[in-house]
Amino acid sequence: MKKITAMVLAVMLIFSLATCASGEEPQKQSSAAEPSVSYSYNEYPLERNGIDLHLDRMSVTGSNPDRNILLIHGVTYSSHEFDIDYEDYSLVRFLAREGYAVWRLDIAGFGQSEEVEDGFLPDSDYAAEDIHAAVEKICEISGQDKIDLLGWSWGTVTAGRFVSNHPGHINRLVLFAPILSGLGKADVTEPFHHNTWEHAADDFQKNEDGTFNYLIADPVVIEMLCSGSWHYDKESSPNGGRRDICVDKTQSLINLKKITVPTLVICGDQDLYLDFSRVNAVLDDLPAGSELEVIEGASHVAFIEKPYYRDFQDRLIRFLGSTQAAGEENNVIYAIRKNGVLRVGTAGDYLPMSYLDPETNTYVGFDAALAEDLAASLGVKTEYVKTSWPTLMEDTLAGKFDLAICGITITDARKEQALMSEGYLENGKTVLCRAEDAEKYTSLEAINHPEVRVMENPGGLNEKFARENLPDATLIIHEINQEIPGLVASGKADVMITEIMEAGYYVGQDERLAAPLIYEPFTNGQLGVLMPKGSEDLLSYVNEFLEKEKETGRIDELAEEYIYRYVRQETDEAA
Repeated sequence: MKKITAMVLAVMLIFSLATCASGEEPQKQSSAAEPSVSYSYNEYPLERNGIDLHLDRMSVTGSNPDRNILLIHGVTYSSHEFDIDYEDYSLVRFLAREGYAVWRLDIAGFGQSEEVEDGFLPDSDYAAEDIHAAVEKICEISGQDKIDLLGWSWGTVTAGRFVSNHPGHINRLVLFAPILSGLGKADVTEPFHHNTWEHAADDFQKNEDGTFNYLIADPVVIEMLCSGSWHYDKESSPNGGRRDICVDKTQSLINLKKITVPTLVICGDQDLYLDFSRVNAVLDDLPAGSELEVIEGASHVAFIEKPYYRDFQDRLIRFLGSTQAAGEENNVIYAIRKNGVLRVGTAGDYLPMSYLDPETNTYVGFDAALAEDLAASLGVKTEYVKTSWPTLMEDTLAGKFDLAICGITITDARKEQALMSEGYLENGKTVLCRAEDAEKYTSLEAINHPEVRVMENPGGLNEKFARENLPDATLIIHEINQEIPGLVASGKADVMITEIMEAGYYVGQDERLAAPLIYEPFTNGQLGVLMPKGSEDLLSYVNEFLEKEKETGRIDELAEEYIYRYVRQETDEAA
């Protein structure tokens, strides 16, 4: 009967979330936003009071974390909620990438732990002792004397009571969406709570008409959380904790004065379960080193809300302290998010890729739009840093920006000195000339004569190609790249060697120009993103991002907007 009910509700959920994509294993969904990292997962046997408890651990594959954190769930649904494996929402995987071994415990009767006959048995004090057993086990397995502990919702009550009685193995405590006092007196007479889809999704913010606010709650996240609830928690969960918290609002549930370890209290200011008069006063009772963080606009599930989950992650890791245990390069993405800015290096002279428009003082073009998409996926703003083709590698290695994206061709030489992403756009050297000379300059041999004036900007691969392949032509170096097509059109030069996308763009803009070899370029290559060595986590992130941009058709969309329509126009005119 449970399976039939769950299936019916799952079908209802899919139809109600028309934009969702579901599968038999929603936790397996991949993401462009999450860096390409593999994880090791293990379960460890744990028994207390004759009841088998579920305890699992996740870390980055191949790492040997020296920091451990245990996550404690709320009053209805178990610890699966911490691993919403969609994009980079998963709190478990985020912490693993920050160098943690991440542990999750299901309290007796919840999730994958053994069922209990009496649903009132696992109340707050009982659950605190389950946590105690788990902490002892983690310290035994890891060889570490102290770990960090995070409790969410009712988990703040159970974790808080545990730390009050057994602080010895805890380094830092996080009380997320803390239930500091009773929610209001209510008679809880049934030992088990009847779980429903509506209840599972009830914490997500809604519009005035009762529908989900999809600007805040991603429908895929809602579906995955509810699917996980039906998979792990099924139709009922113990009510001991609920009976504890459904008491008069004046009744304190956590004795903060007994907590002796640095504690982060973090919540959203739209959390309807919290007494903010108590929340705002927590630092009066907590020990030195404690902090209070209130996220504006967020609710009880800030850690999986679209506008707020990265802010939550950043505030959390700032309190816990970043680590290099999963690789020193992990500091790059953390620093970007901490600073709220992705620094993008660009020469700003390359239409249609990345060009500084003097009229608006903004960067436009294919790569500028791609950089904005990348920054948005990281939850930060874009800050452009001016570089030049002669100084591009020098500025990259000096760390003047996080990455450069401005029509940069992938070469072995660049990959030897720095890091380059996978290619995202085909590239090749071709000729741009006056339309009246289109039949004249159809090969390198036809161009390689002293009377042919070839104009290039300094320091880039165009100049390098011209010097290596056109030694007999007259090479003219002109500082401002975007002026060269106009100079060719007006007769100040005969040929410009450039990439197919730039040639196509300028032909579309100026009928005096032609690109006779645009579909037969001299070289074939790919454009990529350049970044300094030591940015391996950022490189993985960028590669995943680019792959998702290709899969979703975003690369094609940008190419059509900025490049192909000009190339297509030239082809049609030639025909």
